[in-house]
Amino acid sequence: DLAFCTSGSYPTWNDLYNAMGEVGILSACATANANYNVDTQGDVPTSCSSPYVISVTNTTSTDAKNSGAGYGLTTIDLGAPGTSILSLRSTGSTGTMTGTSMSTPHVAGAVALMHAAASFGFYNYNTLYPDSGALALKEMLLDGTDPIAALQGITVTGGRLNLYNACLAISQYVGVNPTEPFVNLISAVSDDTTLGDADGAWRAGETIEAIVTLSNIGEDALNVQGVLSSADTNVTITDATADFGNIANGAQGDNSASTFAVHLEADAPLAHTIEFTLDVTADSGYVRQLNFTLDANPKVQYYLEDCESGAADWTHGVVTGATDQWHLSTEMTFSPTHAWKCGSTTTGTYASSQDAGLISPAILLSTQSELHFRHWMESETSTTYPDSAYDGGIVELSLNGGAYARITPVGNYPKTYRLTAGGVNPFTGPLPGVPCYGGAINWAEAVFDLSAYADSSARFRFRFSSDVATTREGWYVDDIRVVGAPEIVEIVQVSDLVILPVGNNAQLFWSPSSTPSAVYQIYLSNDVAIEPVDGVHLGATSDTTYTHTDGFLTGEFGAYQIVVTLP
Repeated sequence: DLAFCTSGSYPTWNDLYNAMGEVGILSACATANANYNVDTQGDVPTSCSSPYVISVTNTTSTDAKNSGAGYGLTTIDLGAPGTSILSLRSTGSTGTMTGTSMSTPHVAGAVALMHAAASFGFYNYNTLYPDSGALALKEMLLDGTDPIAALQGITVTGGRLNLYNACLAISQYVGVNPTEPFVNLISAVSDDTTLGDADGAWRAGETIEAIVTLSNIGEDALNVQGVLSSADTNVTITDATADFGNIANGAQGDNSASTFAVHLEADAPLAHTIEFTLDVTADSGYVRQLNFTLDANPKVQYYLEDCESGAADWTHGVVTGATDQWHLSTEMTFSPTHAWKCGSTTTGTYASSQDAGLISPAILLSTQSELHFRHWMESETSTTYPDSAYDGGIVELSLNGGAYARITPVGNYPKTYRLTAGGVNPFTGPLPGVPCYGGAINWAEAVFDLSAYADSSARFRFRFSSDVATTREGWYVDDIRVVGAPEIVEIVQVSDLVILPVGNNAQLFWSPSSTPSAVYQIYLSNDVAIEPVDGVHLGATSDTTYTHTDGFLTGEFGAYQIVVTLP
Protein backbone atom coordinates (compact mmCIF):
# COMPACT_ATOMS: atom_id res chain seq x y z
CA ASP A 1 0.00 0.00 0.00
CA LEU A 2 1.20 3.52 -0.72
CA ALA A 3 1.49 4.52 2.95
CA PHE A 4 3.90 4.58 5.88
CA CYS A 5 3.98 1.90 8.55
CA THR A 6 3.32 4.61 11.12
CA SER A 7 -0.11 5.42 9.66
CA GLY A 8 -3.53 3.89 10.21
CA SER A 9 -3.45 0.35 11.52
CA TYR A 10 -0.04 -0.36 9.98
CA PRO A 11 1.96 -0.07 13.23
CA THR A 12 0.56 -3.53 13.96
CA TRP A 13 2.55 -4.82 10.99
CA ASN A 14 5.73 -3.47 12.49
CA ASP A 15 4.85 -5.09 15.84
CA LEU A 16 4.34 -8.44 14.10
CA TYR A 17 7.70 -8.25 12.33
CA ASN A 18 9.37 -7.44 15.67
CA ALA A 19 7.60 -10.30 17.45
CA MET A 20 8.73 -12.78 14.78
CA GLY A 21 12.25 -11.36 14.86
CA GLU A 22 12.54 -11.90 18.58
CA VAL A 23 12.25 -15.66 17.96
CA GLY A 24 14.70 -15.57 15.06
CA ILE A 25 12.45 -15.04 12.02
CA LEU A 26 13.48 -12.59 9.30
CA SER A 27 10.86 -11.30 6.84
CA ALA A 28 11.89 -10.66 3.22
CA CYS A 29 9.51 -8.00 1.86
CA ALA A 30 8.84 -6.87 -1.72
CA THR A 31 8.74 -3.13 -2.32
CA ALA A 32 6.37 -1.35 -4.69
CA ASN A 33 6.18 -2.16 -8.39
CA ALA A 34 6.35 1.56 -9.16
CA ASN A 35 9.28 3.89 -9.75
CA TYR A 36 9.06 6.08 -6.67
CA ASN A 37 11.05 6.88 -3.54
CA VAL A 38 9.73 4.86 -0.61
CA ASP A 39 11.64 7.12 1.81
CA THR A 40 9.37 10.03 0.93
CA GLN A 41 6.19 8.39 -0.34
CA GLY A 42 5.97 5.32 1.82
CA ASP A 43 5.14 1.67 1.11
CA VAL A 44 3.75 -1.11 3.23
CA PRO A 45 5.55 -3.25 4.23
CA THR A 46 8.94 -1.93 3.04
CA SER A 47 8.69 1.37 4.94
CA CYS A 48 8.35 -0.54 8.22
CA SER A 49 11.17 0.25 10.63
CA SER A 50 11.52 -3.25 12.13
CA PRO A 51 15.16 -4.35 11.95
CA TYR A 52 13.95 -7.86 11.14
CA VAL A 53 12.62 -6.77 7.72
CA ILE A 54 14.78 -7.19 4.60
CA SER A 55 13.29 -4.96 1.90
CA VAL A 56 13.96 -5.88 -1.72
CA THR A 57 13.73 -4.12 -5.08
CA ASN A 58 13.87 -5.53 -8.63
CA THR A 59 17.02 -5.75 -10.76
CA THR A 60 17.45 -6.94 -14.33
CA SER A 61 19.90 -9.39 -15.91
CA THR A 62 22.16 -6.42 -16.77
CA ASP A 63 22.23 -5.22 -13.13
CA ALA A 64 19.97 -2.24 -13.83
CA LYS A 65 17.14 -1.34 -11.51
CA ASN A 66 13.89 -2.29 -13.17
CA SER A 67 12.17 0.92 -14.24
CA GLY A 68 8.96 -0.19 -12.56
CA ALA A 69 10.40 -0.83 -9.07
CA GLY A 70 10.60 1.27 -5.93
CA TYR A 71 13.76 2.52 -4.23
CA GLY A 72 14.86 4.30 -1.04
CA LEU A 73 18.21 5.14 0.49
CA THR A 74 17.01 4.39 4.04
CA THR A 75 14.17 1.93 3.42
CA ILE A 76 15.16 -0.47 0.62
CA ASP A 77 18.02 -2.76 1.60
CA LEU A 78 19.12 -4.41 -1.64
CA GLY A 79 18.17 -5.57 -5.10
CA ALA A 80 17.67 -9.09 -6.43
CA PRO A 81 16.81 -10.48 -9.87
CA GLY A 82 13.13 -9.96 -10.60
CA THR A 83 12.81 -9.31 -14.33
CA SER A 84 11.70 -12.09 -16.71
CA ILE A 85 12.05 -14.79 -14.03
CA LEU A 86 10.89 -18.31 -14.87
CA SER A 87 8.22 -19.23 -12.32
CA LEU A 88 5.38 -21.63 -11.66
CA ARG A 89 1.96 -20.21 -12.53
CA SER A 90 -1.37 -20.80 -10.76
CA THR A 91 -2.51 -22.87 -13.76
CA GLY A 92 0.20 -25.44 -13.04
CA SER A 93 2.33 -24.37 -16.01
CA THR A 94 5.51 -22.26 -16.01
CA GLY A 95 6.28 -18.90 -17.55
CA THR A 96 8.36 -15.77 -17.13
CA MET A 97 7.13 -13.08 -14.75
CA THR A 98 8.44 -9.68 -13.63
CA GLY A 99 8.09 -7.77 -10.36
CA THR A 100 9.50 -7.31 -6.89
CA SER A 101 7.52 -10.44 -5.97
CA MET A 102 9.97 -12.30 -8.23
CA SER A 103 12.97 -10.62 -6.55
CA THR A 104 12.00 -11.26 -2.94
CA PRO A 105 11.87 -15.11 -3.09
CA HIS A 106 15.55 -15.03 -4.10
CA VAL A 107 16.32 -13.27 -0.82
CA ALA A 108 14.06 -15.51 1.28
CA GLY A 109 15.74 -18.55 -0.27
CA ALA A 110 19.15 -17.05 0.44
CA VAL A 111 18.26 -16.74 4.14
CA ALA A 112 17.25 -20.41 4.22
CA LEU A 113 20.43 -21.51 2.46
CA MET A 114 22.54 -19.44 4.83
CA HIS A 115 21.05 -21.34 7.76
CA ALA A 116 22.04 -24.58 6.02
CA ALA A 117 25.57 -23.29 5.40
CA ALA A 118 26.02 -21.82 8.89
CA SER A 119 29.02 -22.67 11.03
CA PHE A 120 28.66 -24.43 14.36
CA GLY A 121 29.52 -21.11 15.99
CA PHE A 122 26.56 -19.41 14.35
CA TYR A 123 24.30 -22.36 15.18
CA ASN A 124 25.25 -22.05 18.85
CA TYR A 125 24.82 -18.29 18.87
CA ASN A 126 21.50 -18.37 17.01
CA THR A 127 20.10 -21.06 19.31
CA LEU A 128 21.09 -19.14 22.43
CA TYR A 129 20.11 -15.71 21.11
CA PRO A 130 17.66 -16.08 18.19
CA ASP A 131 16.87 -12.36 17.95
CA SER A 132 20.53 -11.35 17.74
CA GLY A 133 21.24 -14.29 15.46
CA ALA A 134 18.63 -13.11 12.97
CA LEU A 135 20.18 -9.62 12.90
CA ALA A 136 23.67 -11.09 12.49
CA LEU A 137 22.49 -13.15 9.51
CA LYS A 138 20.85 -10.09 7.94
CA GLU A 139 24.06 -8.12 8.36
CA MET A 140 26.10 -10.83 6.63
CA LEU A 141 23.60 -11.03 3.77
CA LEU A 142 23.66 -7.25 3.23
CA ASP A 143 27.44 -6.96 3.63
CA GLY A 144 27.89 -9.62 0.94
CA THR A 145 26.02 -7.79 -1.82
CA ASP A 146 27.73 -6.89 -5.08
CA PRO A 147 27.83 -3.10 -5.49
CA ILE A 148 26.08 -2.02 -8.70
CA ALA A 149 25.90 1.48 -10.09
CA ALA A 150 22.14 1.37 -10.60
CA LEU A 151 21.47 1.04 -6.84
CA GLN A 152 24.17 3.38 -5.51
CA GLY A 153 22.62 6.18 -3.48
CA ILE A 154 19.10 4.82 -3.74
CA THR A 155 19.29 1.69 -1.51
CA VAL A 156 20.85 0.95 1.86
CA THR A 157 23.61 -1.30 0.48
CA GLY A 158 23.81 0.02 -3.06
CA GLY A 159 24.11 -3.61 -4.10
CA ARG A 160 22.50 -6.73 -5.53
CA LEU A 161 22.23 -10.06 -3.71
CA ASN A 162 25.33 -12.30 -3.87
CA LEU A 163 24.44 -15.73 -2.52
CA TYR A 164 28.01 -17.04 -2.53
CA ASN A 165 29.33 -14.18 -0.41
CA ALA A 166 26.49 -14.53 2.09
CA CYS A 167 26.95 -18.30 2.53
CA LEU A 168 30.73 -17.96 2.76
CA ALA A 169 30.41 -15.35 5.51
CA ILE A 170 28.04 -17.38 7.66
CA SER A 171 30.07 -20.58 7.17
CA GLN A 172 33.07 -18.78 8.72
CA TYR A 173 31.15 -17.17 11.58
CA VAL A 174 32.90 -17.70 14.93
CA GLY A 175 30.38 -16.26 17.38
CA VAL A 176 30.75 -15.41 21.03
CA ASN A 177 31.66 -17.78 23.86
CA PRO A 178 28.56 -18.85 25.82
CA THR A 179 28.51 -18.03 29.52
CA GLU A 180 26.38 -20.97 30.71
CA PRO A 181 25.36 -24.47 29.53
CA PHE A 182 22.61 -24.79 26.95
CA VAL A 183 21.25 -28.34 26.88
CA ASN A 184 18.99 -29.60 24.10
CA LEU A 185 17.14 -32.88 23.55
CA ILE A 186 18.55 -35.02 20.73
CA SER A 187 16.46 -38.18 21.10
CA ALA A 188 14.45 -40.33 23.48
CA VAL A 189 13.85 -44.07 23.03
CA SER A 190 12.19 -46.87 24.94
CA ASP A 191 14.17 -50.08 25.53
CA ASP A 192 12.42 -53.25 26.70
CA THR A 193 15.54 -55.45 26.59
CA THR A 194 16.18 -55.63 30.33
CA LEU A 195 12.87 -54.89 32.09
CA GLY A 196 10.44 -56.10 29.41
CA ASP A 197 10.03 -58.97 26.99
CA ALA A 198 12.72 -57.75 24.56
CA ASP A 199 10.49 -57.80 21.47
CA GLY A 200 11.26 -54.16 20.63
CA ALA A 201 7.74 -52.86 21.31
CA TRP A 202 6.45 -51.20 24.48
CA ARG A 203 3.24 -53.07 25.15
CA ALA A 204 0.52 -52.82 27.79
CA GLY A 205 1.64 -54.19 31.16
CA GLU A 206 5.32 -53.87 30.29
CA THR A 207 8.09 -51.85 31.96
CA ILE A 208 10.76 -50.24 29.80
CA GLU A 209 13.89 -48.20 30.26
CA ALA A 210 13.76 -44.67 28.83
CA ILE A 211 17.09 -43.56 27.39
CA VAL A 212 17.49 -39.87 26.58
CA THR A 213 20.34 -38.26 24.64
CA LEU A 214 21.19 -34.61 25.30
CA SER A 215 23.52 -32.15 23.58
CA ASN A 216 25.18 -29.05 24.97
CA ILE A 217 26.00 -26.02 22.83
CA GLY A 218 26.84 -23.77 25.77
CA GLU A 219 29.50 -23.76 28.46
CA ASP A 220 30.57 -27.18 29.77
CA ALA A 221 27.69 -28.73 31.76
CA LEU A 222 28.93 -30.51 34.87
CA ASN A 223 27.06 -33.16 36.88
CA VAL A 224 24.00 -33.18 34.63
CA GLN A 225 20.96 -34.75 36.29
CA GLY A 226 17.45 -35.42 35.02
CA VAL A 227 14.08 -35.93 36.70
CA LEU A 228 11.32 -37.47 34.57
CA SER A 229 7.58 -36.87 35.00
CA SER A 230 4.36 -37.38 33.08
CA ALA A 231 0.74 -36.38 33.61
CA ASP A 232 -0.43 -39.41 31.63
CA THR A 233 -2.33 -41.81 33.92
CA ASN A 234 -1.48 -44.74 31.65
CA VAL A 235 2.10 -44.81 32.92
CA THR A 236 3.86 -45.12 36.25
CA ILE A 237 7.45 -43.91 36.45
CA THR A 238 9.14 -46.35 38.80
CA ASP A 239 12.60 -44.76 38.53
CA ALA A 240 12.37 -41.02 37.82
CA THR A 241 15.99 -39.88 38.25
CA ALA A 242 18.99 -40.32 35.99
CA ASP A 243 22.62 -39.20 35.78
CA PHE A 244 23.98 -37.86 32.48
CA GLY A 245 27.48 -37.11 33.79
CA ASN A 246 29.39 -34.15 32.34
CA ILE A 247 28.50 -32.86 28.87
CA ALA A 248 31.18 -30.60 27.37
CA ASN A 249 30.52 -27.80 24.90
CA GLY A 250 29.67 -29.31 21.53
CA ALA A 251 29.29 -32.81 22.99
CA GLN A 252 26.43 -35.21 23.67
CA GLY A 253 25.59 -37.38 26.67
CA ASP A 254 22.94 -39.92 27.62
CA ASN A 255 21.62 -41.82 30.64
CA SER A 256 22.26 -45.32 29.29
CA ALA A 257 24.16 -46.12 32.50
CA SER A 258 21.40 -44.66 34.71
CA THR A 259 18.09 -45.23 32.95
CA PHE A 260 14.57 -44.12 33.78
CA ALA A 261 12.07 -46.96 34.33
CA VAL A 262 8.48 -46.51 33.13
CA HIS A 263 5.61 -49.00 33.44
CA LEU A 264 2.69 -48.99 30.97
CA GLU A 265 -0.60 -49.95 32.58
CA ALA A 266 -2.34 -53.10 31.39
CA ASP A 267 -5.41 -51.18 30.20
CA ALA A 268 -3.49 -48.54 28.24
CA PRO A 269 -5.08 -47.70 24.86
CA LEU A 270 -3.62 -48.98 21.63
CA ALA A 271 -1.22 -46.82 19.59
CA HIS A 272 -0.87 -44.39 22.47
CA THR A 273 1.61 -41.49 22.52
CA ILE A 274 2.83 -40.50 25.99
CA GLU A 275 4.11 -37.00 26.78
CA PHE A 276 6.99 -36.64 29.23
CA THR A 277 8.68 -33.70 30.92
CA LEU A 278 12.39 -33.87 31.72
CA ASP A 279 13.76 -31.36 34.25
CA VAL A 280 17.50 -31.03 33.68
CA THR A 281 19.93 -29.54 36.20
CA ALA A 282 23.68 -29.01 36.25
CA ASP A 283 26.23 -27.39 38.54
CA SER A 284 26.20 -23.61 39.07
CA GLY A 285 22.41 -23.60 39.30
CA TYR A 286 21.66 -24.41 35.66
CA VAL A 287 18.03 -25.52 35.10
CA ARG A 288 16.21 -26.37 31.85
CA GLN A 289 12.92 -28.13 31.15
CA LEU A 290 12.62 -30.34 28.06
CA ASN A 291 9.68 -32.28 26.63
CA PHE A 292 9.48 -35.42 24.54
CA THR A 293 7.07 -38.21 23.62
CA LEU A 294 7.30 -42.00 23.41
CA ASP A 295 4.95 -44.24 21.44
CA ALA A 296 3.49 -47.19 23.32
CA ASN A 297 1.25 -50.22 22.79
CA PRO A 298 1.51 -50.26 18.99
CA LYS A 299 -0.93 -52.06 16.76
CA VAL A 300 0.44 -55.18 15.06
CA GLN A 301 0.59 -55.76 11.32
CA TYR A 302 -1.26 -58.90 10.27
CA TYR A 303 -1.53 -58.39 6.50
CA LEU A 304 1.00 -57.01 4.01
CA GLU A 305 1.00 -56.71 0.22
CA ASP A 306 4.41 -55.28 -0.72
CA CYS A 307 3.79 -55.90 -4.46
CA GLU A 308 7.07 -57.81 -4.80
CA SER A 309 5.75 -61.37 -5.28
CA GLY A 310 3.46 -61.03 -8.26
CA ALA A 311 -0.29 -60.54 -8.26
CA ALA A 312 -0.92 -63.51 -5.93
CA ASP A 313 -4.60 -63.36 -4.86
CA TRP A 314 -5.11 -59.79 -6.08
CA THR A 315 -7.42 -59.26 -9.05
CA HIS A 316 -8.52 -56.28 -11.15
CA GLY A 317 -11.11 -55.42 -13.77
CA VAL A 318 -13.57 -52.86 -15.06
CA VAL A 319 -16.22 -51.48 -12.70
CA THR A 320 -18.18 -49.73 -15.44
CA GLY A 321 -17.24 -49.18 -19.09
CA ALA A 322 -14.62 -51.24 -20.86
CA THR A 323 -11.13 -50.10 -19.79
CA ASP A 324 -8.93 -51.48 -16.99
CA GLN A 325 -5.27 -50.40 -16.81
CA TRP A 326 -4.34 -51.81 -13.38
CA HIS A 327 -1.04 -53.73 -13.49
CA LEU A 328 2.13 -54.36 -11.48
CA SER A 329 4.68 -51.75 -12.49
CA THR A 330 8.38 -51.03 -11.98
CA GLU A 331 8.06 -47.52 -13.42
CA MET A 332 7.64 -45.88 -10.01
CA THR A 333 7.54 -47.46 -6.53
CA PHE A 334 7.65 -46.54 -2.86
CA SER A 335 9.66 -49.67 -1.94
CA PRO A 336 11.56 -51.45 -3.32
CA THR A 337 10.91 -52.36 -7.01
CA HIS A 338 7.18 -52.93 -7.73
CA ALA A 339 3.87 -51.16 -7.17
CA TRP A 340 0.34 -51.47 -8.50
CA LYS A 341 -0.44 -48.83 -11.15
CA CYS A 342 -3.59 -47.74 -12.93
CA GLY A 343 -2.29 -46.14 -16.11
CA SER A 344 -0.22 -46.82 -19.17
CA THR A 345 2.16 -49.78 -19.17
CA THR A 346 4.67 -47.48 -20.87
CA THR A 347 5.51 -43.85 -20.13
CA GLY A 348 2.22 -42.58 -21.52
CA THR A 349 -0.90 -41.38 -19.71
CA TYR A 350 -3.95 -43.29 -18.49
CA ALA A 351 -6.92 -43.90 -20.76
CA SER A 352 -9.94 -41.63 -20.77
CA SER A 353 -13.42 -42.93 -19.86
CA GLN A 354 -11.87 -45.47 -17.49
CA ASP A 355 -13.48 -46.93 -14.36
CA ALA A 356 -11.35 -49.81 -13.04
CA GLY A 357 -10.85 -51.54 -9.71
CA LEU A 358 -7.93 -53.34 -8.04
CA ILE A 359 -9.33 -55.92 -5.59
CA SER A 360 -7.60 -57.45 -2.56
CA PRO A 361 -8.08 -61.02 -1.34
CA ALA A 362 -10.47 -61.53 1.57
CA ILE A 363 -8.92 -60.46 4.88
CA LEU A 364 -10.41 -61.28 8.29
CA LEU A 365 -10.35 -58.04 10.28
CA SER A 366 -9.30 -58.03 13.93
CA THR A 367 -10.42 -55.47 16.49
CA GLN A 368 -9.33 -51.83 16.07
CA SER A 369 -7.97 -52.48 12.58
CA GLU A 370 -6.62 -49.89 10.15
CA LEU A 371 -5.78 -50.03 6.43
CA HIS A 372 -2.51 -48.31 5.52
CA PHE A 373 -0.92 -47.81 2.10
CA ARG A 374 1.43 -45.48 0.23
CA HIS A 375 0.29 -43.89 -3.01
CA TRP A 376 1.40 -41.54 -5.76
CA MET A 377 -1.05 -39.85 -8.11
CA GLU A 378 -1.15 -37.39 -10.96
CA SER A 379 -4.66 -36.82 -12.32
CA GLU A 380 -6.59 -34.04 -14.04
CA THR A 381 -8.06 -31.40 -11.73
CA SER A 382 -10.06 -28.24 -12.27
CA THR A 383 -8.04 -25.04 -12.70
CA THR A 384 -11.10 -22.95 -11.75
CA TYR A 385 -12.11 -25.01 -8.72
CA PRO A 386 -8.91 -26.33 -7.07
CA ASP A 387 -10.86 -28.66 -4.74
CA SER A 388 -12.33 -30.54 -7.70
CA ALA A 389 -10.94 -33.35 -9.85
CA TYR A 390 -12.07 -34.67 -13.23
CA ASP A 391 -10.11 -37.90 -12.67
CA GLY A 392 -9.17 -39.59 -9.41
CA GLY A 393 -9.39 -42.57 -7.09
CA ILE A 394 -11.31 -43.88 -4.08
CA VAL A 395 -11.14 -46.94 -1.82
CA GLU A 396 -14.17 -49.18 -1.45
CA LEU A 397 -14.93 -52.00 0.98
CA SER A 398 -16.90 -55.21 0.63
CA LEU A 399 -17.87 -57.00 3.85
CA ASN A 400 -18.61 -60.73 3.93
CA GLY A 401 -19.12 -60.88 0.16
CA GLY A 402 -21.50 -57.91 0.02
CA ALA A 403 -21.59 -54.93 -2.32
CA TYR A 404 -18.70 -52.46 -2.43
CA ALA A 405 -19.14 -49.12 -0.68
CA ARG A 406 -16.77 -46.16 -0.53
CA ILE A 407 -14.87 -45.72 2.75
CA THR A 408 -13.33 -42.45 3.96
CA PRO A 409 -9.69 -42.03 4.99
CA VAL A 410 -8.58 -40.42 8.22
CA GLY A 411 -8.47 -36.71 7.36
CA ASN A 412 -10.94 -37.16 4.46
CA TYR A 413 -10.35 -37.20 0.71
CA PRO A 414 -8.63 -34.03 -0.58
CA LYS A 415 -10.75 -33.59 -3.72
CA THR A 416 -14.29 -34.08 -5.06
CA TYR A 417 -15.19 -35.39 -8.52
CA ARG A 418 -16.56 -32.50 -10.61
CA LEU A 419 -20.33 -32.25 -10.96
CA THR A 420 -20.04 -30.12 -14.11
CA ALA A 421 -17.27 -29.60 -16.63
CA GLY A 422 -16.20 -26.36 -18.31
CA GLY A 423 -19.11 -24.28 -19.58
CA VAL A 424 -21.39 -26.09 -17.06
CA ASN A 425 -21.53 -29.16 -19.32
CA PRO A 426 -22.52 -32.36 -17.52
CA PHE A 427 -19.58 -34.15 -15.93
CA THR A 428 -18.56 -37.16 -18.01
CA GLY A 429 -16.99 -39.31 -15.30
CA PRO A 430 -18.80 -42.11 -13.42
CA LEU A 431 -18.77 -40.60 -9.89
CA PRO A 432 -19.90 -36.93 -9.99
CA GLY A 433 -19.86 -35.17 -6.64
CA VAL A 434 -18.08 -38.01 -4.80
CA PRO A 435 -15.06 -37.16 -2.56
CA CYS A 436 -11.87 -38.67 -3.96
CA TYR A 437 -8.10 -38.61 -4.22
CA GLY A 438 -7.00 -36.41 -7.11
CA GLY A 439 -4.36 -34.03 -8.44
CA ALA A 440 -0.75 -34.41 -7.32
CA ILE A 441 0.05 -36.82 -4.45
CA ASN A 442 3.67 -37.76 -3.71
CA TRP A 443 3.83 -41.15 -1.97
CA ALA A 444 1.65 -40.03 0.91
CA GLU A 445 0.51 -42.55 3.51
CA ALA A 446 -3.25 -43.14 3.56
CA VAL A 447 -4.95 -44.50 6.69
CA PHE A 448 -8.50 -45.87 6.95
CA ASP A 449 -10.14 -46.69 10.28
CA LEU A 450 -11.70 -50.17 10.11
CA SER A 451 -12.59 -50.54 13.78
CA ALA A 452 -16.32 -50.70 12.97
CA TYR A 453 -15.81 -53.88 10.91
CA ALA A 454 -14.09 -56.21 13.41
CA ASP A 455 -14.51 -59.96 12.81
CA SER A 456 -15.71 -59.35 9.22
CA SER A 457 -14.23 -60.76 6.04
CA ALA A 458 -13.17 -57.73 4.00
CA ARG A 459 -12.08 -57.04 0.44
CA PHE A 460 -10.70 -53.65 -0.59
CA ARG A 461 -11.19 -52.17 -4.05
CA PHE A 462 -8.92 -49.36 -5.24
CA ARG A 463 -11.07 -47.66 -7.87
CA PHE A 464 -9.66 -45.19 -10.41
CA SER A 465 -11.98 -43.23 -12.71
CA SER A 466 -11.41 -40.75 -15.55
CA ASP A 467 -13.65 -38.60 -17.75
CA VAL A 468 -13.72 -38.36 -21.56
CA ALA A 469 -10.70 -36.06 -22.07
CA THR A 470 -7.31 -34.83 -20.74
CA THR A 471 -5.29 -37.53 -19.04
CA ARG A 472 -2.20 -37.63 -16.83
CA GLU A 473 0.21 -40.23 -15.34
CA GLY A 474 -2.18 -42.23 -13.13
CA TRP A 475 -2.35 -43.82 -9.67
CA TYR A 476 0.36 -45.96 -8.02
CA VAL A 477 -0.36 -47.94 -4.82
CA ASP A 478 2.33 -49.72 -2.77
CA ASP A 479 2.93 -51.37 0.63
CA ILE A 480 -0.70 -52.13 1.44
CA ARG A 481 -1.02 -53.37 5.01
CA VAL A 482 -3.62 -53.96 7.69
CA VAL A 483 -2.83 -53.47 11.38
CA GLY A 484 -4.91 -54.08 14.49
CA ALA A 485 -4.96 -55.02 18.14
CA PRO A 486 -2.50 -57.75 19.17
CA GLU A 487 -3.91 -61.09 20.15
CA ILE A 488 -4.72 -61.10 23.86
CA VAL A 489 -2.82 -63.79 25.69
CA GLU A 490 -3.63 -64.46 29.32
CA ILE A 491 -0.50 -64.44 31.47
CA VAL A 492 0.02 -67.89 32.95
CA GLN A 493 2.69 -68.56 35.56
CA VAL A 494 4.41 -71.88 36.06
CA SER A 495 3.21 -73.33 39.38
CA ASP A 496 5.67 -76.19 39.91
CA LEU A 497 8.97 -74.34 39.65
CA VAL A 498 11.95 -76.15 41.23
CA ILE A 499 15.13 -74.21 42.06
CA LEU A 500 18.38 -76.13 42.74
CA PRO A 501 21.82 -74.71 43.57
CA VAL A 502 24.59 -75.76 41.19
CA GLY A 503 27.66 -74.08 42.58
CA ASN A 504 26.88 -70.36 42.59
CA ASN A 505 24.29 -70.84 39.83
CA ALA A 506 20.55 -71.29 40.25
CA GLN A 507 19.18 -74.10 38.08
CA LEU A 508 15.43 -73.75 37.37
CA PHE A 509 13.13 -76.63 36.29
CA TRP A 510 9.37 -76.70 35.53
CA SER A 511 6.75 -78.81 33.76
CA PRO A 512 5.83 -78.10 30.11
CA SER A 513 2.89 -75.79 29.46
CA SER A 514 -0.19 -76.86 27.51
CA THR A 515 0.17 -73.68 25.41
CA PRO A 516 1.32 -74.70 21.90
CA SER A 517 4.84 -73.49 21.03
CA ALA A 518 5.13 -71.88 24.46
CA VAL A 519 7.99 -69.51 25.24
CA TYR A 520 8.95 -69.13 28.91
CA GLN A 521 9.92 -65.66 30.19
CA ILE A 522 12.13 -65.75 33.29
CA TYR A 523 11.93 -62.93 35.87
CA LEU A 524 13.75 -62.30 39.16
CA SER A 525 12.68 -60.01 41.97
CA ASN A 526 14.30 -59.20 45.32
CA ASP A 527 10.97 -57.95 46.67
CA VAL A 528 9.10 -60.29 49.03
CA ALA A 529 5.77 -58.75 47.94
CA ILE A 530 6.33 -59.53 44.27
CA GLU A 531 3.30 -59.44 41.93
CA PRO A 532 3.13 -60.84 38.40
CA VAL A 533 5.06 -59.66 36.46
CA ASP A 534 7.20 -57.33 38.56
CA GLY A 535 10.75 -58.56 38.34
CA VAL A 536 13.85 -58.04 36.23
CA HIS A 537 13.62 -59.95 32.96
CA LEU A 538 16.50 -62.46 32.86
CA GLY A 539 15.76 -64.08 29.52
CA ALA A 540 13.48 -66.37 27.55
CA THR A 541 13.62 -70.01 26.51
CA SER A 542 11.49 -72.67 24.86
CA ASP A 543 13.06 -75.32 27.12
CA THR A 544 11.72 -76.25 30.56
CA THR A 545 14.98 -75.47 32.31
CA TYR A 546 17.07 -72.33 32.74
CA THR A 547 20.42 -71.57 34.36
CA HIS A 548 20.75 -68.26 36.19
CA THR A 549 24.50 -67.68 36.41
CA ASP A 550 25.64 -66.64 39.93
CA GLY A 551 22.06 -66.75 41.15
CA PHE A 552 23.19 -67.85 44.62
CA LEU A 553 26.28 -65.64 44.78
CA THR A 554 24.87 -62.60 46.60
CA GLY A 555 23.00 -64.42 49.36
CA GLU A 556 20.06 -62.00 49.05
CA PHE A 557 16.36 -62.91 48.90
CA GLY A 558 15.26 -63.77 45.38
CA ALA A 559 11.90 -64.76 43.88
CA TYR A 560 11.79 -66.28 40.40
CA GLN A 561 8.79 -66.20 38.07
CA ILE A 562 8.29 -68.22 34.90
CA VAL A 563 5.60 -66.74 32.63
CA VAL A 564 4.19 -68.58 29.63
CA THR A 565 3.85 -66.52 26.42
CA LEU A 566 3.35 -67.15 22.74
CA PRO A 567 6.42 -67.05 20.44
